[in-house]
Amino acid sequence: MKKKLSKQVTIGVDPYTGKRIRKRIYADTTTGLRHAENNLRQELAEADNPSSIKFGKYAEDWFTAYKSTREKKTIEMYRSALNKMKPLYQRKLNSIRAMDLQLLINQHAEHPNACQKLELALTQIFKRAVRDGIIGRSPAEDLTVPEMEQSEQRALTAQEIKAIKKADLEPMERMFVEILYYFGLRPQEAFSLMPQDFDFQNKELKIVRAVGYDVEDPYIKTTKTLKRRKLPIPDVFIPEAKSYIRQIKKEKSIYLLHQDGQLMTHKQKSEFWTEIKAKINIQLKGNEFIDMTNGLRPYTFRHNFCCDCYYKGITVVKTAELMGNSPQMVMRVYTHLDNSKEPLEELKKRAL
Repeated sequence: MKKKLSKQVTIGVDPYTGKRIRKRIYADTTTGLRHAENNLRQELAEADNPSSIKFGKYAEDWFTAYKSTREKKTIEMYRSALNKMKPLYQRKLNSIRAMDLQLLINQHAEHPNACQKLELALTQIFKRAVRDGIIGRSPAEDLTVPEMEQSEQRALTAQEIKAIKKADLEPMERMFVEILYYFGLRPQEAFSLMPQDFDFQNKELKIVRAVGYDVEDPYIKTTKTLKRRKLPIPDVFIPEAKSYIRQIKKEKSIYLLHQDGQLMTHKQKSEFWTEIKAKINIQLKGNEFIDMTNGLRPYTFRHNFCCDCYYKGITVVKTAELMGNSPQMVMRVYTHLDNSKEPLEELKKRAL
């Protein structure tokens, strides 16, 4: 068997030791060895030239650097978006136009949700490329994305609030409902709460973590915005909360809402809410065949909290801070406000 020819090629210098960095190349003939060396040098030259960077290489590096350590659902979302970008992978990053991205989105127009996620990923990738100095302007600006059918967002009705007060809820069920009502938490934040998160002396609740799910199995993660926040504890909530926490400590559970002292699985969490909703439904004169809750869900309480902040005169910025949202998100909630609650009569009392 003929022995392969080889040669060491200098590809750089170690910045710490000053020694040359070499790579050995192989080929069957002298001519092949020369071609291999030329190809290697061309690859090195292109790697140092931002204008030669392929979109696929940059997108994969971006995913590894910024998304690969996120929670499983987030990783899957971005990986799915990258898979839809494969037709662009061999294109040079700086050659891609807004039209190319729009055509890519149009190919998935029958799936508006997927288009929204694709547009989100494209926007982030090209924004990072601008910051890295590879391109001057992002082609992902002003893309047209199919609108998703919005699920109804609403606050609690007066009838629902009365039904919640009268519902025959177990202590843990009532604690969950009151936490949602008084603090407007995301459900995954509520299910991660521990007794030490409540500072009754300063009347503050600290939100420092949330629950994520790997299919069924729960795990602790950071909050959605990666920020910790504090919310004021209403006086009316304190006595019941203190009593409940004393009981939790006796049960030796580190979580307020739990199943045998442990975080609830995804299925247990769903069953927990289903039971609460059924009890509220009974108070609304419904039964197992008739649902009178009109799509009531945990996020209805969060929407209600946001609306209450508005009617109590809390600024958009402060409301966003309390909810762990952006001011823009809060403003979108305000578009669903109940106009009947607007104090328009007060305008008649204005005087200089």
